[in-house]
Amino acid sequence: MVRIFKRYEKIVAFDYDACKLTVYLGVIFFIISLGLILVYQWDRAVGPYWFGVFLQPILWLIVTQLLRFEVIRKYFIFRFLIFISFIITFERFVIIVTSLHRDYLPSSLGDLSWKSPSWNVGLGVFEIIGGILFKIALFTVVVLLYRFVMRQLGFRAIEK
Repeated sequence: MVRIFKRYEKIVAFDYDACKLTVYLGVIFFIISLGLILVYQWDRAVGPYWFGVFLQPILWLIVTQLLRFEVIRKYFIFRFLIFISFIITFERFVIIVTSLHRDYLPSSLGDLSWKSPSWNVGLGVFEIIGGILFKIALFTVVVLLYRFVMRQLGFRAIEK
């Protein structure tokens, strides 16, 4: 679908830079997350559920490093799965599951107050679409800024 645009070469160069930036940001995110966990969440990091603390930074590191392989960059389905893993984070998944795990039991129907916003877990259509569009726009701006800085420093977009 992208090939119908006139400036296909620019889109390919943008895509290449976006993958390269994602790989770099994955490593930076992992290092920062590991440091913050060890400094501010030491009790959780050595507690009984220590693996849950390290799960998301490790998964994001692995997922971002998969973009180094040309097979992953080439096929849309792999990239779409990577995109979904960034949109639905592990913390949001845990919040949704723990919020909904008792909602459909008959014993918990009396606890549900329709006047309180506590039953809403942020799954509205507008929240999901708005969040996805905001993340896409933010990522596009960051990649364009990266391309601008690299061009000013004299680096080429695609190295053959």
